[in-house]
Amino acid sequence: MNKLDIVLFVLGKHRKTMSKMHQTAHKQIGKYRIRLSKEEKATMIQEQETACKRLVSEIYEHINNERKSQGYDPLINPLERNNYL
Repeated sequence: MNKLDIVLFVLGKHRKTMSKMHQTAHKQIGKYRIRLSKEEKATMIQEQETACKRLVSEIYEHINNERKSQGYDPLINPLERNNYL
């Protein structure tokens, strides 16, 4: 699997996860369901976005290291240039 395909896969999985998070109103602790507060929901969403950006950045770093060793120009990570997510 190509590394850019992995980036597309990660972003697709991120979109699905984010849509589920926006629809979620409760969290489960043991056998109890507790209503999520707006702050908890915002924190969960922010953590997910940060994790996705970090993973994509690591993949782009690896790709760029390989490209530099082969003498090619590095690729630009679109998540670092603008607010893609």
